[in-house]
Amino acid sequence: MGISISFFLTQSDTQRRSTRNKNENIDDKAQWFQTLVDKQGHLESPIDICLSVAKPLDLIPIYWHYLDVIPKKVKLTNTGRTLLMSINYFNDRPYLCGGPFCGDFEFSQLHFHWGSNDMEGSEHSADGVIYPLEMHVFYFRSIYATHEDALREKDGVTALVYFFKLQEETNPIIQLLVEAIPLIQNAHTSTRFKNIPLQFILKKFERDYFLYWGAVKTTTIIHRIFWLICREPIGITREQMERFRILLDEDEKPILCNYRQIQERGKRHLFHVSSSTVKYATLLPITQEDEEFRMQREIIIAC
Repeated sequence: MGISISFFLTQSDTQRRSTRNKNENIDDKAQWFQTLVDKQGHLESPIDICLSVAKPLDLIPIYWHYLDVIPKKVKLTNTGRTLLMSINYFNDRPYLCGGPFCGDFEFSQLHFHWGSNDMEGSEHSADGVIYPLEMHVFYFRSIYATHEDALREKDGVTALVYFFKLQEETNPIIQLLVEAIPLIQNAHTSTRFKNIPLQFILKKFERDYFLYWGAVKTTTIIHRIFWLICREPIGITREQMERFRILLDEDEKPILCNYRQIQERGKRHLFHVSSSTVKYATLLPITQEDEEFRMQREIIIAC
């Protein structure tokens, strides 16, 4: 019996060491990815996301914290260039760690990009296909005081990218959003929005996503950002898309093309992180919500 117990203890210890060493190797890969900013961080985004050219990269899962927390205040703003959602919290603010992150990254804001019709709008493309709407969800590294401070650093900001795909069924969260758009039709106006947890606005992914370094350039500075592209699109109807196009810029003209042009990928790395077995297309089909999630969302909306 003693030999048997000793054998299983030894096997268990070996398994723990193997798992720990594996995680340490994956952490090293995240640190290695971060070093690419010096050689690739200046190359402009957005780019075409293509499964066939993406290099495989195994990382530990992304850990999402406080995604279900009900906010203190949610505000929608027409900036004159985009529709922006900012969120204040009582205490616990959503943050990310694990995956490609070397440290904790706190939620900052989200905004949208669209075009004059449903054949354009997204900044990135997938297999050369443009989508009518793209959402950017920004997080900044928590060692920096603010999102603005983090933008000045080469390791300070990450953006999660979500494509929107046309469907027949109304997206209830997007419907709430577009119903508020007439209240902020003019540039530099804001309105309160329902206090909805982030988990009902974006899709949570731990693995099976795309990753690359890409810059956003202004006339005075280059912002180095690492981009995470979700493979699962979010559904939206044609009628909901039309509501985005009534927003006005500072000249009181409709905001119709607030997206940047696709850039050459060049020699930068595009990674497919911890890929699934689905490899026939870059983007996956829109997934159906489970009943429990749908009920939770309906309760939040009704409150």
